[in-house]
Amino acid sequence: MADITAGMVKELRERTGLGMMECKKALEEAGGDMKKAEDLLRIKSGAKAGKMAGRVAAEGAIGVHVSGDGKLGALVEINCETDFVAKDANFAAFVKAVAQLAATRGITEVDALGRAELSPGQTVEAARQALVMKLGENLSVRRIAVHKAKGKLAYYLHGTKIGVMLDMEGGANLDSLEQFIDPANYLMPTSDIASLMVFEHQIAAHQAFTRANHECRRMLSYQRGLQESFKQPFTDEPAFDSVKSVFSHNAEHVLDVLLYKDESALPDGGVRGNAFRAAYEAGGRRTADGRSLRDLDLKTRIARYRCSHLIYSEQFAQLPKPLLTRVLDRLGHVLSDPKPEPRYAYLGDDERKAIASIIRETAPELAAAWPK
Repeated sequence: MADITAGMVKELRERTGLGMMECKKALEEAGGDMKKAEDLLRIKSGAKAGKMAGRVAAEGAIGVHVSGDGKLGALVEINCETDFVAKDANFAAFVKAVAQLAATRGITEVDALGRAELSPGQTVEAARQALVMKLGENLSVRRIAVHKAKGKLAYYLHGTKIGVMLDMEGGANLDSLEQFIDPANYLMPTSDIASLMVFEHQIAAHQAFTRANHECRRMLSYQRGLQESFKQPFTDEPAFDSVKSVFSHNAEHVLDVLLYKDESALPDGGVRGNAFRAAYEAGGRRTADGRSLRDLDLKTRIARYRCSHLIYSEQFAQLPKPLLTRVLDRLGHVLSDPKPEPRYAYLGDDERKAIASIIRETAPELAAAWPK
């Protein structure tokens, strides 16, 4: 058997992007032949992708690309299994590259896109399979939309899951669907982007609550098993570093969602949504001077006060107490600290003070431990 050096493993890793042990094993199976080892890993990537094909991929991201002259653009949706992979740099780079390829080549069919060459000697499908091997999750290119503009294209991404592309030339976009359907059968003759953006935020928040609830309760159960094994007293407060880490991570994620972190700016001029706005804002808890966390902005962002009204929800209240305490303590610190931390620097002093005063007045129990 040929000697496998660290340099050979490093070179194969750079070629394939796969893990050290996978590359070392492939080199051993190939007798030190770099080309054979690379081919072997490609075959294994395909086999692994095939095994994972039946797994549900409901997370993911929207990729967008607009040509330099603004005349041609594409949106692609690529799915994965978890939001952790959706935030992975390798996944993000793949989404971006596929969107650029679809726009440049004008490819509108998923199958055709899979056969297209993404990089010299590698198709989109081959790149997908290699990424499945690397990330360990099922990935799928779900849909593509390619647009050619009469004027100039503009786009808006709400987070990573909603994408809109418009032709900015007057008359290029539909103001009515009457040529396709009878709008009299619907509540409104037009779509309402404001309601869809709020709905997407609500979904993201409930997903964050659900995942945090599950992961933290699972870790408390794990901790209880350890305490039983070590004959230690049972505690509901995280006592082990691994448990504390999971609670801290989830508290940060929940807080990010509550405070609209990484929200994309709305396009110039904002969005319309007067009918929805009136109905939505009417359901909010209000302070004596009329302010509410349901107040919408719709000029540059969704919410006027960027703290989700779902902080009042039963699902938020049902988070494990140690997690809920951490979220509220962090929120109180973010809103009251004279020097805002960089993570939430997008919240100005006036907005932070307004959010804090609204919560203190409309849900004083949430702010009970905050600095006075």
